[in-house]
Formats: sequence, structure tokens, C-alpha cells
Amino acid sequence: AGAFLHDQPLDTNELTKSIVGAIGSMDSYQFPDSMGYTALVRHLTGGTTVSLQQLRDQLLATTPDDILTFAAALDQVRNHGTTVVVGDKEAIEKANGTLESALKLTKIL
Repeated sequence: AGAFLHDQPLDTNELTKSIVGAIGSMDSYQFPDSMGYTALVRHLTGGTTVSLQQLRDQLLATTPDDILTFAAALDQVRNHGTTVVVGDKEAIEKANGTLESALKLTKIL
């Protein structure tokens, strides 16, 4: 993803469309049952209207340089990050047969 963002930089028009789409997803119309579910998730995760507005403000302030900074961070994760997979032991063992670098199994429960 980092290489894609470096190779395909967003112009201001495309970035604006992406920002509008992201905020539109956050603020889309919801039926009452969906509103209840959203309120429950926000309650359980500690989300507030203040934090939601802060996220909107950050989205609106995003610049093409911010995207390039994010691309550099993704490159660092790719080069130096750790992958964690939570799943069925047998499925992970099967996947290990096809991976270049096998996943280490650690039982957590």
C-alpha cells in the first residue's frame, strides 16, 4: 500500500473526493436499529461526540503530504513490523505450508 501511495500520489481533487466519501460514510443516514447499534459500539469503545468531531476535523485537514507521510509509515511497518494472525490452529498450520516465512504458533486461550 505504501508503494502504491508513493507511485500514485493523490491530487487535491481526488483527495477532496476521498475526504467527502469518508465523512459521508461516518455521517450517513441510519435507521433507528442501526443508530442503537452505533450508540452501543461508541459506548463500549469509549467513543464520544467530541472524539467523532475531532476525527472529522482531522479528515478535513488532510493534505497530500499527509498521505505521503502515511505511505512512509506503511513502508516502515512492511520492512520492520510484526504480523499477528488470530485463527484456527489447523488453518494456520495449513497456511504455513504455502508461506515463504512460517508463522509461529502461540496458544493464547
